Amino acid sequence: EADKFLDTTANDNDAISDYLDMTHHVIDLSDLDNLDDNLNDILDFSSSSKNNLPPFEKAILINNAGSLGHLGPCMNMTSLKELQTSLDFNITSSLWVSTRFVRSFSQQQQQQQQTKTVVVNISSLCAIEPFKTMGVYCTGKAARDMFHTVLAKETTTTEEEEGNNIKVLNYAPGALETDMAEELINCNVLDKDLHNFYVTSKKDKTAIMPQDTADLLLTVLMNDDFESGSHID
Repeated sequence: EADKFLDTTANDNDAISDYLDMTHHVIDLSDLDNLDDNLNDILDFSSSSKNNLPPFEKAILINNAGSLGHLGPCMNMTSLKELQTSLDFNITSSLWVSTRFVRSFSQQQQQQQQTKTVVVNISSLCAIEPFKTMGVYCTGKAARDMFHTVLAKETTTTEEEEGNNIKVLNYAPGALETDMAEELINCNVLDKDLHNFYVTSKKDKTAIMPQDTADLLLTVLMNDDFESGSHID
């Protein structure tokens, strides 16, 4: 199904511009055993030096993949395997993707290919506020935020130092009208107040449309005036 949606996006891009070249790779980010090999294929394909291409002016990673994990009170979790799988997908693979991406383009910078590198971690209010019955989801978002904040500190240079062209952003898109929201609406173990919020958002059509928050993120990236490591909600 992912292939189908990506093909649709590619066709839309072709209709908009003759200058936009889109290639997509579908990988399972929960498959940690094969994650490195899959990332090697993508990053090798994106390497300007290995493909005799001029260096990219800018490389942007939108680190968005994630899942809700266990819903309901934390003490009601019964499967250690389910918890481990959720944390591996939402934390381990996410951190590793950002690490590999930054390292790849940093190495290209060392080869005098000055590519502006931007990592966008798709965050959430759940990263900075606890929400009852969403403990695993909040944990994943909080861990990702902290990692990317540390990554920003490690890659931020002073005025006296030579710039390394790396910036990191934790971007929380808001409460969206998505399949995840629908899953929360249909969840019978969700905190009552939280459940009412999602039900009301759907009924009153106050949920944010994905296209609107994507447009806002694009504006933030184009303006490029955010502080590396900041959380924008």
